Amino acid sequence: MKNSFFLLFLVLNFSVQAQKISDSTRYFRNDYDEVDCNIVWKNNQKLFKLFKKEAKKIDYKSLSKVIIKDFDIKNIPDKNIIFKLYTTETVYATFTICGSNLNIKNPNYNYLDFYTPENIKLLQKKLKKNLYFDFSDSKFENNEYRPIKKETINHPFYQYLKNMRSADKTVCYDPDTVVSKPITLNEAGWIQLNFRNHLGGIVIVKYDYFIYNKFSPVVFKTYKYQDRKWVEIPTKDEHLF
Repeated sequence: MKNSFFLLFLVLNFSVQAQKISDSTRYFRNDYDEVDCNIVWKNNQKLFKLFKKEAKKIDYKSLSKVIIKDFDIKNIPDKNIIFKLYTTETVYATFTICGSNLNIKNPNYNYLDFYTPENIKLLQKKLKKNLYFDFSDSKFENNEYRPIKKETINHPFYQYLKNMRSADKTVCYDPDTVVSKPITLNEAGWIQLNFRNHLGGIVIVKYDYFIYNKFSPVVFKTYKYQDRKWVEIPTKDEHLF
């Protein structure tokens, strides 16, 4: 008798859970049915135009120096540091079903603006480390291969590193250090920078530090362009990503 009640309980519980899943699936399906991608795309185009209009009044080049100045040396203890770059083709989606190649996440300031030959020298001066730049991120979250962006290949920074590779140099060494043999990167720390733009002259930078075999912090810093200079402002929850 007890076994019968137990089996009945399992059947009822399974039915309830199945109904919840069904209701959840129906909810998301109906939610997506109400999304008009044409409207989403038009709104994205309007936002993109507003970004580009605002960019004409802002000196983004000077932001790089501020970002480099704010690197926390305590989070970079290793002598050899790998900079991991996001260089794969990305679909910018406001909704999952409304993909677009229009960059509305960071159209005014992104990795192409930060990683330049000039900034490499500033990084070396600030960090005094052996710097290596990794372009190997060729897989997207769904493991679908996506090629390196054309704007990356044509960018002066990429060409600068390509020329170094052709000279059998894959590392931008600390200019104050004489290196007689190739360094080992197996246990090197790494850094990954991500950027988000908001209207109002706001750029959020995510400093993602990795320290081998140690706690690896993630730091967000928000910068705003005001009075013709970049100042740090408090990072709000809605700015996190």
